[in-house]
Amino acid sequence: MDKKQTELNPKLKEIYERVMSTKISSPAQKPSAPTQPQPASNEVHTPQLTSIAVNPFSSPIKSPIKRQVKNPPQFVLIITGVIFFLAYAFFWVRFFNLKLPFNLPF
Repeated sequence: MDKKQTELNPKLKEIYERVMSTKISSPAQKPSAPTQPQPASNEVHTPQLTSIAVNPFSSPIKSPIKRQVKNPPQFVLIITGVIFFLAYAFFWVRFFNLKLPFNLPF
C-alpha cells in the first residue's frame, strides 16, 4: 500500500475507493465495510457505458479537396531507366577497371 494513499482526506479516499473498487485502511482507522455514497433525492445518476466500435479500415477519411495526381508519361520513365542503367554500368566498369571492346570518351 502506498503511503500517499493512506494520507488522503476522507472525501478523496471515498472517491478513490469507489473508482478503484478497493478499500484503503489507514493505521489509525478500523477496517469497515465500504460505504456507497447516497445520491441526492432530486438527482439520480445512472452510469451508462457506451462503446463505439471504430474500424479504421472501413471507410477512409476523404479529403475535401480532390487533388489530381498525374502520372509522368511512359517515355519519361523509360528514358530515366535507361540513364540510370548506363550510369550504374559505368560505375562498375570503372570500379573493376574492365576493358571494353570500344573506347569510352571519358
